[in-house]
Amino acid sequence: MTEGESSKSSQIALYSVLLNVGVTITKATLALATGSAAVLADTIHGLSDLVASLAVWLGIKISRLNSREFPFGLYKLENLVEMGTGFLILFAGYEILRHMVFRHKGREITYIPQAMVLLVFLSVIIYLFVRYEKAWAQRLNSPALMADAEHWKADILSNGILVVSFLGSSMGIQAIDRIAAALIVVFIVEAAWKLLRNSIKSLLDASVDYSTLDKISRVVLAFPKVKRIKNIAARSSGPCIFAHVEVVIKEKDLKRAHDLTEEMEEAVKKAVPHVEKIFIHYEPEEKKEEIWVIPLEGKEGTISSYFGRAPYLAFLTLHSTTGKLLETKIEENPFRYLEKGRGVHLAEMLVERGVDKVLVKEDIGHKGPGFILRNAGTEVITTHARSLKEILEQKEVKDGGKTETHQKA
Repeated sequence: MTEGESSKSSQIALYSVLLNVGVTITKATLALATGSAAVLADTIHGLSDLVASLAVWLGIKISRLNSREFPFGLYKLENLVEMGTGFLILFAGYEILRHMVFRHKGREITYIPQAMVLLVFLSVIIYLFVRYEKAWAQRLNSPALMADAEHWKADILSNGILVVSFLGSSMGIQAIDRIAAALIVVFIVEAAWKLLRNSIKSLLDASVDYSTLDKISRVVLAFPKVKRIKNIAARSSGPCIFAHVEVVIKEKDLKRAHDLTEEMEEAVKKAVPHVEKIFIHYEPEEKKEEIWVIPLEGKEGTISSYFGRAPYLAFLTLHSTTGKLLETKIEENPFRYLEKGRGVHLAEMLVERGVDKVLVKEDIGHKGPGFILRNAGTEVITTHARSLKEILEQKEVKDGGKTETHQKA
């Protein structure tokens, strides 16, 4: 996300906080004026959203102020605030349930028409903001804004419950206010439980959800040189995610391997929201056998001057340590008769078959096939040898394997 997009996301998030403040103050005033237990309960429910939003906003500001004593930042400060907020909201819900539902005899609900009009007005304002926030969430590709927009829809539902409660009170059904209050207390307990659960899991360095781990894995495995993931772990700290991934890659050059890990880290940060830091440790792929491919003019072993148009391909299987030739296969090139894309299709096939080295007379380094092979970690070597036998002699390969010829039917 660019700096401008990040600034816009923060601006919309601040609008959400300010709207939350306005809605909470309005409902608190409405609760005092009407004497409705249901509105008071919903005010507490809205207060949980407000405090949580402020905790995130302030937590991000404060948590990034790292120091020598806290070199990794104060991200968990937000989790402490979140846990304290959860306990306060839970206690508030208990008090509402105890005093206003079970023990409070109730007072007459007043200002019913005005309250209903005000609740409908608030619902319209929230609905318009939801549309605005969702539009920007899609434009900025922001899951956080999209989740906040979905969360606001619950407030519209709460307002609907309150309107029904006031309607029932206007018809003389006084118990409906307590029923509505009890229903909203359920929302309060659920909100408090989510705050407590998330904060405790983060403080104990619990793993992030499996869907996030899976998304990180899919981004990393999308790089052709990555053969497999040995280990992956990620934890939350405040609003941020810290991840550690161990991968096996098909790359022996240290600089290119380092550049690859940096590309993977940037790709993960771009694809997975809230990833603050990701550490990728790599190990080179260890294989007992290597596969070499050499384009041939004929089955007798004459090396072709072309890559994609070569009639035959020699597949050599060698022992990685001793260099002993274990097996030789000569196959027809299935793409030699294509009008276009012969080399590209052949390169993709060799990558799929796990070829380690391709020896060619034609310089394909700056062409499509060369890019495909190099990106997958396949070494491309330009040779001046005239025959397969000459290459084996130059490389001092010990012939000890069998030779097979595969002809396309």
